[in-house]
Amino acid sequence: MDVAVKLPGVDPEKIILVGWSFGGFLVARAAAFEPRAAAVIADPGQWNQRDNVISALLYRMNKRRTFPILTPGAWTRWSSG
Repeated sequence: MDVAVKLPGVDPEKIILVGWSFGGFLVARAAAFEPRAAAVIADPGQWNQRDNVISALLYRMNKRRTFPILTPGAWTRWSSG
């Protein structure tokens, strides 16, 4: 922010903080301590989609509970049994 507000053509009242992946996780924390930010866009990386994937599957609940951590061969064994 200290550098951005000094750049020519930058309106210091309209600076937006943006973060992607791990930066998307950290930008919200940065904004919490940066009163000059006009807005924040956070697009954090998703570390674990396992629960989202299995909740979308049309398996019965008891089958979802046994969904494997995917390692080579685990999906084949689980889906055939």
